[in-house]
Amino acid sequence: MIESRQQRSDVGIKGPSIADGGVVSAFFRALPERNRMSETLQPSRPETDQEWEAKLERYVAKARPPEALEQGEILQLPLWPEPQRAAPSALLRSALFGVVRSGRRRFINGETLLEAWKGSSIRFKGEQLDQYDLDVWLQALHMARQQDLSGANGTRFTARSFLRAMGRRYSGKAARMLFKSLERMVACAVTIKVGDVRYVGSLVESFVQHEPSERYVLRLNPHLSALFGTGNTRMDWTTRLALSMDLARWMHGYVLSHQATAKAPHRIAVATLRDLSGSGTAALRNFRLKLRQAMNALAQMQVVAVWRLTDGDALEFVRFGTLTKGQNGRR
Repeated sequence: MIESRQQRSDVGIKGPSIADGGVVSAFFRALPERNRMSETLQPSRPETDQEWEAKLERYVAKARPPEALEQGEILQLPLWPEPQRAAPSALLRSALFGVVRSGRRRFINGETLLEAWKGSSIRFKGEQLDQYDLDVWLQALHMARQQDLSGANGTRFTARSFLRAMGRRYSGKAARMLFKSLERMVACAVTIKVGDVRYVGSLVESFVQHEPSERYVLRLNPHLSALFGTGNTRMDWTTRLALSMDLARWMHGYVLSHQATAKAPHRIAVATLRDLSGSGTAALRNFRLKLRQAMNALAQMQVVAVWRLTDGDALEFVRFGTLTKGQNGRR
């Protein structure tokens, strides 16, 4: 059986801290019904920055505030420092952002539950999401963490600045990948249940792109804050970006979502881990080989202190920093 303790970061940090920028969130509610998923504004001639800003503000002026939220209510993500990124722990322990082989992305019809951690369930409809999508989502959450998600702010960025923050070079192909990832997360429908909390919606509520300048205004569902309240995990962003193997990146979030101390190492069956990661590797022996490579990479990056595969075909590990000097390494 799987034995672990769920790591819970401090949550409930509330306050009216609002990121600088114009008021745009209600902009999305002014769009026609058929354009709410995502919108690309294509002017007949190139627009200046001033014209683009004025267009946004005109939409804002016509829009109404969200009726589902009480006036004055603030819904905000926990605050974390710049070198880190954060996500609800239950999602990092699931196949929602899976290990998907290149070119093998499939459409999930929502009828089957994704593999998820005990005490949680995830139903998903849409194009399968992978570790690149998780990078994009983590960065979007990071940029929105200081905003009142229920208020009238959207997150503004350019494709170039967003890719730079993800450690990626700008190119036409990279910009198109970013657009497609955001589009997938708008179009998907998820039902996530963690304990007594059930979230139903998409992972990105909506976005607008000004195509010539590749400038975006993005809005997250304010009720995502409730998922953070079920327990969230913080990750070192530099470490994650340095991991080139998708399974290593998935394991990075999984490892950090558990305490895994020297007194209470975390143990999980290799077969269960394959299912949770959403790996498309059918043969368990092949997955086991990839798992060894991933754990070696995490040990090199000082994410895990010691790890081993047991005779019962389970992975056991202890997080870095919980052992005394000289004990770190594979055992």
